[in-house]
Amino acid sequence: MKTTIRNVEIKSVAAWLPANKISLLSFCGSFPEKQVRDVIRSSGAEYVYRAEEGQKASDLCFNAAEHLIERDNIDRSSIDGLVFVSSTREWIIPDTAVSLQHRLGLSTETVCQDINYGCTGYIYGLMQAAMWIHSGLCQNVLVLGGDMLKNCLDPKAVGSIDASDIGTASLISKGTTGMAFHLCSDGARFDRIMMPNGGYIYQDGMGVFSFSIVNGPKSIRAVMDLMKWEDSDVDIYALHQSNQLVIKNVRMALKSSQEKFPVNMKDFGNSSSSTIPNLLCDLYGLNKANRPRHAVFCSYGAGLTCGSVALDLSKTHFYEPLNKQ
Repeated sequence: MKTTIRNVEIKSVAAWLPANKISLLSFCGSFPEKQVRDVIRSSGAEYVYRAEEGQKASDLCFNAAEHLIERDNIDRSSIDGLVFVSSTREWIIPDTAVSLQHRLGLSTETVCQDINYGCTGYIYGLMQAAMWIHSGLCQNVLVLGGDMLKNCLDPKAVGSIDASDIGTASLISKGTTGMAFHLCSDGARFDRIMMPNGGYIYQDGMGVFSFSIVNGPKSIRAVMDLMKWEDSDVDIYALHQSNQLVIKNVRMALKSSQEKFPVNMKDFGNSSSSTIPNLLCDLYGLNKANRPRHAVFCSYGAGLTCGSVALDLSKTHFYEPLNKQ
């Protein structure tokens, strides 16, 4: 599926980090040191952020949204849509987005929806917000993305030590530009990333890797074609921060330059649906002079799914991740 949605833009993006920043080397007490160093070398992650006991994904996203609303001095009554992107929602019923509407002091007329697509969720969340605005249903939509992964990790699996808990908030509004989307899914491989009821996250690492490096470049080319962009038109490719080797292979397939494919896994690890907005806040929160114009986001994960969006970020405000250590 690919389409272009006109007259929508990301107005601002914020990220919130929990207090616990942990070195992956500290896991050497639980796993053989060689295995830990192999994870560090292959993923690129050296540190992760982990939430406090009792904190939930909605708490992390609530904090990010409060930070964004305060920094932008937003009239809460002007927000009429809320999308909560998370695989770790709090209940089967109701959607966590509804409780966040109340906690954030938004109008009871606010449209609320949860989206569960794991790492690809941020792209789905942006598309949902853009469609609501384009249809006339909403004027301003908060897309909150974050997963509480620490409670879903098998304590016996060394491959999961690079997972982080980070909450993000993005405000999508009417604008003068637009967004080009591409989404695809391969349900034949639905079991490559799974979290069964009452169980831990399972991932077929090589299966996900091969899916990502094949479908990532295809998805990116699809949205660039919709925008009629060449590589020279793109200032940044913001990819899901899952693994530095995936990002390298996608870049090589596109024959693009390394500086256009930033990686910040070293300090943040893999935070699922929040990696792309957190990456942007980390890059541009304090570096306002070099804000990019044309950008392509791409993410891949549970489903198996892959999605990309091409958009203009020249008017977007980015705020440095709160509590960054």
